[in-house]
Amino acid sequence: MAKRTQLRTKAARSSSRAVKQSGESLPEDPQAFLHQYKETKQQKLLNKRQTLLSKLGTESSISKSSLRRRKRKEKQELKPKMEELLTSLEESMGDAINVVDSKQYVQAKKKSANAPSTRTKKGLQKVEQQERKLFGMILKDQQFKKSPFEALRESISNRLKQESTAK
Repeated sequence: MAKRTQLRTKAARSSSRAVKQSGESLPEDPQAFLHQYKETKQQKLLNKRQTLLSKLGTESSISKSSLRRRKRKEKQELKPKMEELLTSLEESMGDAINVVDSKQYVQAKKKSANAPSTRTKKGLQKVEQQERKLFGMILKDQQFKKSPFEALRESISNRLKQESTAK
């Protein structure tokens, strides 16, 4: 078996020959100048930026702060002025405007402690089971067999009354 150094030198010699041959074997491309010119991404971005800057350079004769002030002024002019609204209301309504200072509070609805939450999946399932039981009871009722719509209407009204009294 050959030594490592000898193997390395052989490999180096053969690779250098291959490099020399590959460099010499490639002829010059006769159609090199026939290929279409392609613009790189950097060049495209640079061109776009230059066109944008040239457009902005011609139009921006007013400073940013003055533009902001103008916009703010225009917005304030568009807003309805309260004095004008009051005068127009008085003219249209006459003496019919009575300002009432009485304060009325709406009572908060109290949720029954035993009712399942309708925001959770389990709560919705419990509500569904309860409704199925009640509907089954309605279907078994003799009054439902005589007049189904009347029985449903009565049961719904009874449920609403029970819920309102429970609160």
